[in-house]
Amino acid sequence: MYLHPVSQKILADYQVRKSRKQKLDFEHWLIRSLANEGVEMWTEEHSGLFKSRNLIVGDPDNCDYILSAHYDTAPVLPFPNFIAPRNLLITILYQLVVVMVPLSLLIAGLSFLLSHFFSEIHPLTFFLSNLFLLFLVLGLMLFGPANKHTANDNTSGVISVIETILAVSSVKRERICFVLFDLEEAGLLGSAAFRKKHNSSMKTTPLINLDCVSDGDHLLVILNRKASQLPEFKQRLMDSFQAHVQEMPDKILRFEKAERIFYPSDQMGFPLSAAIAVFKKKPLIGYYIDRLHTRHDVIFNEHNIQIISSALASFFGCDNLPENKGTDV
Repeated sequence: MYLHPVSQKILADYQVRKSRKQKLDFEHWLIRSLANEGVEMWTEEHSGLFKSRNLIVGDPDNCDYILSAHYDTAPVLPFPNFIAPRNLLITILYQLVVVMVPLSLLIAGLSFLLSHFFSEIHPLTFFLSNLFLLFLVLGLMLFGPANKHTANDNTSGVISVIETILAVSSVKRERICFVLFDLEEAGLLGSAAFRKKHNSSMKTTPLINLDCVSDGDHLLVILNRKASQLPEFKQRLMDSFQAHVQEMPDKILRFEKAERIFYPSDQMGFPLSAAIAVFKKKPLIGYYIDRLHTRHDVIFNEHNIQIISSALASFFGCDNLPENKGTDV
């Protein structure tokens, strides 16, 4: 697998994109690096309680397709964020056991300490203390120290977008908009601001979103209802991906409907959308993604990136892909 030097640099030096400074450093470097490749990237800043900075190549209001991924990264957690998109029961049980039980034990421990040192504690003080602990834990889950290992979530999506940009000819690129969304980890805020600003165009422009595509062998393309009803769009996606997946027999491709797959990422709010993600699979659990938001998020399968970026380049009408785009990884 040959990654472009820009992608190699992201994987080596820019996996942490959480604080404002980290994001700005990445933004400025990426804009300069793509400019050296003849690609103009610009920043669209959105105001509000949480300011977001989406990084864009192309014109969102005059394009045929949008290809996106989120570039912000999450805090490190002691337990992985676990996603089983076709098994909500397992997902809910996991959250209860791994998240709620430790949280309950922490609150119980605080209650014990309060009752031990203060024989007559006011009920309001007791309630506020527990509430404070709850918000402290939730705050750490959102705003805690940065996870230094983000190979799958979502450095893989960012690099797949970059590889696709560089594979598509400049002529074809004029009809496509590439977006790296900010603040996905905070609640899809960057993509929501983008959708609001370009609302009229989003009603008729299909968006393809890449999130967590490097850890696993089961590649799922998840189309929402309106995207499924565009036969040409769906068929071209299927043809493009099948042509590249069949070259790697260890990879399994499936097309799914969004109403049967719960995959929470930036595509969810767009009228016409497809999500692309890669999963592992086990009996009883089904498709799943693990390791997210922990120091174990280090799996970067270059073959997945090759399949996705090559298939998307073909989908966008650029079939003459260079065999060697950089140095072997």
